[in-house]
Amino acid sequence: MTDKQQQSQQQNQPRDQGQRQTHKKQWHKREQHGKSEYQAKKKDPEEIPVLKYGPANNFTKFKEAVSKKALKEYGNLGKLIKLGKYYEPEEPDATDYDMVNDPMGVNRANFMEDMKEYQKN
Repeated sequence: MTDKQQQSQQQNQPRDQGQRQTHKKQWHKREQHGKSEYQAKKKDPEEIPVLKYGPANNFTKFKEAVSKKALKEYGNLGKLIKLGKYYEPEEPDATDYDMVNDPMGVNRANFMEDMKEYQKN
């Protein structure tokens, strides 16, 4: 007699004295529950939270997370979220670098570097 035939005969027989037999389903495994709880606790610090509506909202956390992600992905354009307006860098002023008293040309070199950076943006 095969295993399947034995199981079908056992199922057809009435239960003895109210004893209950429990069968675990294949998809019910204790290991799965433990892993999902652990994974839920372990969050990515750079993850953007879901924005919640209402008096107990999380707008400040959401805005900060989006701002950090945008700065990382898009550079100065990401400052748009934090400032609330388009970021425009200030043009370097030559009078701040004291070009007259610069025998080695260090101030001039710094000014040129700052101008290159300004023109990139």
